[in-house]
Amino acid sequence: MTNRNKVWHHAWRAALLILLCVAAAQTRADFCGRVVKVHDGDTVTVLSGGVERRVRLVGIDAPERGQPYGSASRRALAARVGGRAVVVVESGTDTYGRTLGRVLVGGTDANAALVRDGYAWVYRRFENDPALI
Repeated sequence: MTNRNKVWHHAWRAALLILLCVAAAQTRADFCGRVVKVHDGDTVTVLSGGVERRVRLVGIDAPERGQPYGSASRRALAARVGGRAVVVVESGTDTYGRTLGRVLVGGTDANAALVRDGYAWVYRRFENDPALI
């Protein structure tokens, strides 16, 4: 890739992030940013406004690292959101201080997609959203 193409590529990504932020404001989402780390099948770190925020995908649960299918779940989430611009619709914080939220990427709810694809399940103890179930 030439330097000129790299500049256009970065400009395009910045413009896309701005458009997502505008869309987030219109849909009353709480923040947008870029996923900089996927920890496991239900936790990511989002860089937003120069601040890294750890986000726990609300309403779902996925196998933990070291558990059967934990790696597959993490890879599925990474393939869907890793390095991409996302919108996070906040719904509080958990006992570990992580933001609880729905993660939207390209107009798709990543939380629901992971359940639909079999990489996570609905956390029925705390969630009754028909969109997930």
